[in-house]
Amino acid sequence: MEQNQIILQGIGLETLIDRFREVVQLELKSLPIKEDLPSIGGLDHARKITGLSKASLYRFTSEGTIPYHKKGGKLFFKTDELLKWIESGNNVEEVNS
Repeated sequence: MEQNQIILQGIGLETLIDRFREVVQLELKSLPIKEDLPSIGGLDHARKITGLSKASLYRFTSEGTIPYHKKGGKLFFKTDELLKWIESGNNVEEVNS
């Protein structure tokens, strides 16, 4: 078995989500200082910050579970909103309050 392989057996969805959140928060700490990140960007920007796939980002935007903005048919994501969304446990209501 490869060193990077993870076997998921007997792990509940909530535990998996919590673990994912922990890993993302650790990755965020290794990013450059927030001021070095662009304040807004498109899908690739959101992918770099969240680590999510384009398909997941599209799904979350259609569900309204991730903070986003749409202009001219294009999606835009603000860095500070995405970081707050991750820190809040991916709860878009907490980001907008």
